Amino acid sequence: MNTDYRLQVGPDAGTDIESTQLSLSIDGDLTETWSITAITGFNQRDVSQQTDGDYSPTRFQATNFVPGGFPFNILSLAPFQAIYGYPTSIADFTFANASEEEELSQEVRLNYDGDNFRALVGAYYLDGEEMNRDARILPPGAQATADANFAAELASQQVICGFNPTCVAIVPFGSSTISVPDGMSTFDIENRAIFGLVSYDVSDTVSVTLEGRYAEEDIERNAPGDPTQSASFDNFAPRATIDWQVTPDNLLYAVYAEGQKPGGFNSNQAQLAGLGTFDEEEVASIEIGSKNVFFDGQLTANLAGYFNEVEGYQLTQNVRVNDTNTTSATVNAGDAEILGLEAEFRLTPDSFEGLTATLNYAWTDTEFTSGRDQNEGVLLDTVDDGLVNGSVGCEILADPTDPTSDCLQNAFGSIVGREIPRTAEHQIFFDLDYRGATGYGEWDFFAGANVSYESSKFSQVHNQAETGDATLVGARIGVTNGQHTLRLWGRNLTDEDSSPLVLRYADGGDSFKRNFVGTLRRGPQVGVTLSTEF
Repeated sequence: MNTDYRLQVGPDAGTDIESTQLSLSIDGDLTETWSITAITGFNQRDVSQQTDGDYSPTRFQATNFVPGGFPFNILSLAPFQAIYGYPTSIADFTFANASEEEELSQEVRLNYDGDNFRALVGAYYLDGEEMNRDARILPPGAQATADANFAAELASQQVICGFNPTCVAIVPFGSSTISVPDGMSTFDIENRAIFGLVSYDVSDTVSVTLEGRYAEEDIERNAPGDPTQSASFDNFAPRATIDWQVTPDNLLYAVYAEGQKPGGFNSNQAQLAGLGTFDEEEVASIEIGSKNVFFDGQLTANLAGYFNEVEGYQLTQNVRVNDTNTTSATVNAGDAEILGLEAEFRLTPDSFEGLTATLNYAWTDTEFTSGRDQNEGVLLDTVDDGLVNGSVGCEILADPTDPTSDCLQNAFGSIVGREIPRTAEHQIFFDLDYRGATGYGEWDFFAGANVSYESSKFSQVHNQAETGDATLVGARIGVTNGQHTLRLWGRNLTDEDSSPLVLRYADGGDSFKRNFVGTLRRGPQVGVTLSTEF
């Protein structure tokens, strides 16, 4: 497994980031009950990235989309003979770009705080711009490597041709020249919002809070040679909370909230298909919980349950551009439901002074309630005969008026009932921490250990490839006087090796065949940290 991100880049591989962040906050009391807050922010960020992107041990491989080739020039010879050809190019899966980002934001809030009534009203504005450009620089010897790989692939195809009695010769449709991109694009965003909050104490133990935020966003992207893409979004996000302080140590609450995930742009090809933009992903959430303290503060126990309905879940699919071409685009493919439970416990027993035990647990159940996916259709299509031939239906025909014409795109498959990818059903965290005096001045001693568990996560909506369960163990020991801390620590002490992230990919070293990338987990780590606060 390749872990060298410099393979196709050279000694300058890596990511350089320069950022500047400035903020100014002004608070003022207008009266005993009214106050005003103004927050101004400025962010600037320059990023340069050069890193290998095909996750394979190869460099500048010659791709071959039709191994063995296909006859394209039939000769008048007996028996049937032809010249064969195969499409090829040099694979250069490399992340190489530079970007400059700049944004200015301003927020103003007017606050009211009365005896049993609180209110807030405010406005927000953001103006941002971003410039991205390709920054690919080929390392020394890159073209020579590509030429050699191209020649080796041609030689292997000539051997195959030699065993094919109908193949007189085979030629590549393509060259060994590495294509170096040299493009640039700009992205502009303007966001405007107004928001407010009112909170009222119905009684000494019950309070009701209502919040709302209305936002408008305009985005625009420009790239040389492409039409300017622009889109506008607006949304209203309400939130309502009821708190009931049953006793001084027990709180019950209920929350209803709505939120959005921004929409955005697809490629120029998708724009030609009428899908230049995709809409926001919207969620409506209900949460009911309890926060409690027991045994004179020795035990804290917080419990919560929630249910989310997601509309317009954003997925990547192939879409039809014209009669013969398709392209990849992000679409609002369907809806999903998420049901979850969370529990947090913290114990500091009086009988064992200095000891703290923490236990957290989360359970998450996810399910698509509607939606269709192109790759799901491919998997269903291959069940009967192992071929992608439209046997379970066809999404795009070569001739839409002729149902017997060739199938250019198999039917999309339903993802209803599938789990949302990259979401663990079970997560558990347990930690023990002990602190006590050393007897040397103000220095205290501490030691602790923890274990965390995360159940396996599916890599994609098909619910087939997954990461595997993960159990991580850590420990720490050290001394501190409140200002200076010396800590000896260990992480992943049992050498858990399950992958934290798996994603579907194309194998750049083998003709872009469907493949997977698994992120390697760090092995056992031991270190010493000295920190000072001032």
